[in-house]
Amino acid sequence: MKASTKILSIIEMGEGIEKKGRAFYLKHAKTVANAAVAQLIGFLAKQELEHLHYLQKLEKEEKSLQKPLRSSRGSATKDGVKYKIVVKRYRTVKKPRIFSGKMRRNAGDVEVISTAMNFERKSIDLYKKGVAASKNLNEKLFFQRLVEFEEEHYAWLKDMLDNVTYAKIES
Repeated sequence: MKASTKILSIIEMGEGIEKKGRAFYLKHAKTVANAAVAQLIGFLAKQELEHLHYLQKLEKEEKSLQKPLRSSRGSATKDGVKYKIVVKRYRTVKKPRIFSGKMRRNAGDVEVISTAMNFERKSIDLYKKGVAASKNLNEKLFFQRLVEFEEEHYAWLKDMLDNVTYAKIES
């Protein structure tokens, strides 16, 4: 089984998004005013690193498919890819349009959360393309689980944005 160029491209783009997202989260976890926002952003930075590692492992496995895999007896294997990521199923999240502009140097909590939501939305859209492009069930499940992770992150950020903006309205 040969690795798909499209799948490898999606993996590489995903790695880029995860790296940029992590860098953004690490930077802004220290600058936001709200402690709950800082805690969530810090947690998401750790999650992005995990996703990056998952993608790097998949990329390595996909690239190894460029050469025919052989078992110890010398016969080709059916599917040389083993995905060992076990995750929970998460709730479905609506897909509203969100902020996608550039960050100001002194961005407030709302702008940080909105930009974070944009990172998560980009990941969701990309990994859905991975689901559609995957030809084998294990790959589809891998990308679907990443979609579920990112949708959960998006939901947490949306809840936090609702709480932060509601608190501002009330005060």
